[in-house]
Amino acid sequence: EPKLVVQPVYPRPGESDIDFSRRFTLEIAQFNAQRGILQFDVSEFTRLPLKATEYLVTPAILNKVYNCLYNELSKNGLMARIARLAIESQFIAAQIKNSILELKQNSILTPMLIEAVLTIIIDREDKYCQKLKDELGFEIFYTDCSKFHQNGVRVFKIRHLSPSSIEQMKNRKNHSTSTTPMRKRMYSKKEDDDNDVSQDDLDNITFGVDEEKENNSCND
Repeated sequence: EPKLVVQPVYPRPGESDIDFSRRFTLEIAQFNAQRGILQFDVSEFTRLPLKATEYLVTPAILNKVYNCLYNELSKNGLMARIARLAIESQFIAAQIKNSILELKQNSILTPMLIEAVLTIIIDREDKYCQKLKDELGFEIFYTDCSKFHQNGVRVFKIRHLSPSSIEQMKNRKNHSTSTTPMRKRMYSKKEDDDNDVSQDDLDNITFGVDEEKENNSCND
């Protein structure tokens, strides 16, 4: 497969760090799309989530997407290696589809559907999320205010949890009865062993997050 090319992108006078990061991501994507290198439509970098898409998700679709993600993380695939290396990695839905072969080869499972499935799983915080934590040591959540993407674009984060972190989370859960989970407050829009990573592996990934800056980026 062709490898993405990174061209120089420079800050503009008076441009904030966050605005530069967002423009950098988009310009690199556009540069590669113009040369036929990007493996998916460049509009995915600016597409906003559509709530109505969640109503198209059947149990079969949900299970398929989840199982593909679970298998990718359990076999130490690309996303697992990046998450372990960077502590936290982030992807738009099109990058997730492009990173997992079984999803990439399935024309029915569009980035919009994959995005809807993961949104449902995260918002429900049910057995799917818990299984990723307990069995694989990964936490998945999302934000619409990424430091590396335009406001409103849904970005999924995969965080690698150390054994001590998992134990602490279990203890907090046992002592908490009525507090809304922090992840849901921050990111939900609903009320209801080889860890080496080559340069080629970075084609689909944005990582290295300053979480405090990122959480404040929606206000910029």
